[in-house]
Amino acid sequence: YYGGGGGGTFSPDDGKFKLEGLSAGEYDLSATTPEGWITTEPIRVRVADGMGTRATLLLSRGAIVRGRLIEDQTGKPIARARIYVSAKPGANQGSLPSASGMTDAEGRFLVRGLGSGAYVVRVYPPSGSNFEEPLELQAGEEREIQLREEAPGAIRVLALDTDGMPVPGVTPQITSEGGRTVWVNWQRLQKEEGFTWGGNTWRELTTTNEQGVNLRRYVTPGRYKITAYGKGWRTTEPLWVEVRPGGTVEAQIILQKNQPTPPPR
Repeated sequence: YYGGGGGGTFSPDDGKFKLEGLSAGEYDLSATTPEGWITTEPIRVRVADGMGTRATLLLSRGAIVRGRLIEDQTGKPIARARIYVSAKPGANQGSLPSASGMTDAEGRFLVRGLGSGAYVVRVYPPSGSNFEEPLELQAGEEREIQLREEAPGAIRVLALDTDGMPVPGVTPQITSEGGRTVWVNWQRLQKEEGFTWGGNTWRELTTTNEQGVNLRRYVTPGRYKITAYGKGWRTTEPLWVEVRPGGTVEAQIILQKNQPTPPPR
């Protein structure tokens, strides 16, 4: 259920459930089962202090997504990757159930108990090159998909002020179309380049240098929004770029000084 506080499970014998410890207020009530059954439509219930209420939930079979995760260049299966299927940001997030699964030694996975609507499949492989794909589902359907981990690319961010001068010490923020923030891929940096933690390593990896440049390596191919933030600075307008497998894309963003807050009268 949505709204916070308390929790409970179905009885395997008669389908009854009990939620305790709820604060007074209104709640949207829904349910899923381990077998992949979902609520056809969440229902709104009102809880009063010291009082109980009754509700009946109607369940139907949810959608099932099965598939395989492989390396794009070699076709080898990727094991031990976590697969999350959740509502697309802004698309009925309060009513669409989410689910997850793990790939086996052959890269195969199974996710069940999903509803009808717009979803995002988020993939978290051991390499740290996380990526996502959109997915439209209908409750009750079974969908077979194949996911490919492509060779990562890079984004070279150049931060300039409105006079064309470099802005050092600001942090580029990279956001996918699905709303996922792309952080530094520490796993790949350790594996491929032997990076170790220490000194100013994190600052060097995440902020612009004296030339206003920050190179974000090992970015999964896709379309991204680039902004930047730092003390006293803000991006005038976001920039969208397309990262290709194995390529480096140039992203020049313009920042301006924040207006000082006027003193209280």
